[in-house]
Amino acid sequence: MTAARATDELSDPRPDWALQAGFANRFEAENEGCTPRNFSEFRDGKRLPAAALGSAAERAKRQRASAAAVDAARKKQEPELQPMAQILDASALLTTKLEPVRYAIPGWITEGVTLLVANPKAGKSTLILQAVLALVTGADFWGEAVPAGKALVIDLETNPRRLRRKLHEAGIAELPTGVLLYATAWPRGIFGIEAIAQAVDADQAIRFVVIDTWQRFRDNKPGLNAYQADYEAMAPLQQLCKERPGLAIVVIHHKRKADAADPIDSINGSAAMAGAVDAIWVLGRKGADYVLHVQGRDWERDEAEFLLTRAQGRWELSDAPRFSFSERQMLSALDKVGPASTAALAEALDITRQAALKRLQRMQGAGLVAFKEGAWYGLS
Repeated sequence: MTAARATDELSDPRPDWALQAGFANRFEAENEGCTPRNFSEFRDGKRLPAAALGSAAERAKRQRASAAAVDAARKKQEPELQPMAQILDASALLTTKLEPVRYAIPGWITEGVTLLVANPKAGKSTLILQAVLALVTGADFWGEAVPAGKALVIDLETNPRRLRRKLHEAGIAELPTGVLLYATAWPRGIFGIEAIAQAVDADQAIRFVVIDTWQRFRDNKPGLNAYQADYEAMAPLQQLCKERPGLAIVVIHHKRKADAADPIDSINGSAAMAGAVDAIWVLGRKGADYVLHVQGRDWERDEAEFLLTRAQGRWELSDAPRFSFSERQMLSALDKVGPASTAALAEALDITRQAALKRLQRMQGAGLVAFKEGAWYGLS
C-alpha cells in the first residue's frame, strides 16, 4: 500500500470529484475554490457562470447531489482502505524473536520519522547535516560509529551555493559520487511524499532523508481543524517509513514563540505534530547552555537531555552519556541473561561473534566487564 493509499479521499491527489470538474488534480481544484461539495458547479476546470447554475434552490440541490456522490465514493473505498482485523496471542509474542530496532545513526536516530525542532537560526540544519555527513562518510557521531550509507537532503530554505559553503564549513572538500544527494526544490504534500518514495525505491541504499523545513514541504487542506490538518499532513510520511524498514526521515521544524515548561509543548502546531512521529528532538537554551531534549518510541538510552556546545560549525556533547549506546546494549544483555559466553551475547544482540568479542574486549579494557571461567560479567 502506498503512502497516498494510507490516507482517506481528502489525501487522494486525483479524486473523482476533481477529475469530473475538469482539473488535473485535487490541488488545482482547491486553488480555484472547487471542493467535494460544489464540484458540480465546475466544467473543464472553470466555474460555470451564474446563469448556468440556476436558482439558489437548484444550486443547493446540485450540491446535495455532489455530497451524496462523494459519500458513495467514500463508502466504496472503505473496505479497500481498511486493514483486516488480526487477533494475536501475547504468549507467542513473548517467545518470538523480533527484529531489533534499526538505526540510521546508532544510538541516536532510529528508523521512522524524527521531528527536529528549534528556533530559527539556532543551528538545527547544521546539527542534522553533521549527522548526515557522519553517515555518508562512515565517521563517528557523538562517540558512535556510523555504518556508511546514502542520504537525501531536501533543503527548501537554501540554494546550491549556501549548501556548498555549509559542506566546506564542516570540513568536507570532496565526497564519493552518489552518497549525498540533495534537492532545493520539491513537490509539496502528498506529491512530495510520493516523490520521496520513488527516490528511495529507485536507490534502496538511501536510508536517511532530511526535509528542511516542514512548513515549506507540507500542504494545507481546507475544511480541517488544526489537529486534523497536522495529522493528515504527517501520517503519510510515517506510513512511508513503515513500508520501508530501516528508512529514517528527519523533519526540521520551528518552535512556537511562547515559552513552554515541557519541551514537547514548544513544537509549533497542534499536539498531532508530536503524536504522528516516532521521535522528537527539541534543541533549546537553558541559561547559557544549549540543551537537546530527546523522546522516542524506540529511545533506548536512560538519558533524555543532553548539554551541547557549538564551536567551529559543529555540535558536540558537553556531558557525554556514561556509556556509549553499544556499551549500554551489551550491559543490558548481561543484565537479562546473566554471565554469558561471547556466542550467547552475540545471539542476544543479533550481531556477529567477532563483533561481540571486539566490543567486549574494548569494554574489558575500560573496566566495564570481566571474563572468568568462560563467561562475561558486567562490572558497572
